[in-house]
Amino acid sequence: MTQIGSPETEDEWLIRLRKIVEEVRALETQPEGYWVPESGSAASRDDKETLVVKMSDSVSYFILTASQCLSQLADGLEKDDGVLRPIAPFVLLRTALIGASQALWVLQPKSRADRVSRLDRLTLESYRNMGNLVTEMSLESWISDEVTSSLESSAAHLSLLREKYKEHKGKIEKPINTEIIKDVADILAPQESNRAIHVAIRELWQSSSGYTHAFPWVMHVRHNDPEDRIQTPEGNSRRIQTTYRDLGSGLGVVLLLVKTVLELWETRSTNWHSDRLFPLTPVSRLE
Repeated sequence: MTQIGSPETEDEWLIRLRKIVEEVRALETQPEGYWVPESGSAASRDDKETLVVKMSDSVSYFILTASQCLSQLADGLEKDDGVLRPIAPFVLLRTALIGASQALWVLQPKSRADRVSRLDRLTLESYRNMGNLVTEMSLESWISDEVTSSLESSAAHLSLLREKYKEHKGKIEKPINTEIIKDVADILAPQESNRAIHVAIRELWQSSSGYTHAFPWVMHVRHNDPEDRIQTPEGNSRRIQTTYRDLGSGLGVVLLLVKTVLELWETRSTNWHSDRLFPLTPVSRLE
């Protein structure tokens, strides 16, 4: 995993990791009403134009997903006093990375049309996948009557959404997580300005996806160094291990993503043109 910042040794990375955990704790909860945009703000107008789910509800859910995964990871590190499990943390990091990346991806465009289009693409694709699941499960003979009733209710709701999806099918491209991650890496850290962070995001996506899906290539790519090999009388075996540097780098870039989203949300959810005791200067004009 690409290093971010100055730590070089594992002891230095452990110190950095503990500081990152402290920052995760500070972001666990937001003030009441934080995700309710001010009337007249960019986010409040976005809410009125999205196809199915409001922008504010979606972004808050994306960040809740990311923050809870980071908090769960922090719980494990504190409980086990820094003992690392080589696979499970990266499964949590992948979910957190997806949540934070989707939030930044939909909030980042200055154009409302682009923000709304991106959220609609994510929402409609998720409902399309849900529709496929409902259809497949409804055909299973072992499904109970209670579950069947629930599926029928979901199907009725989804049928309405399918009509909306059909109307926009030719206009809205299917979002691909890998492309979203690439876009977010470019947004957060353009390659020419901070290649270390840019590469760390892309590498975290690759490695965490491999662990989450239990892909065999992970064994041959990430755990193929001589120190990963164990000699036994019967032959060689392989050791699966990770480092504070790997985990600290991954946790650090996801935390940076979450903090960037929170800063952007405050910009998008504020009505910069309202009367204030102390006038605020907007970062940029929001369309």
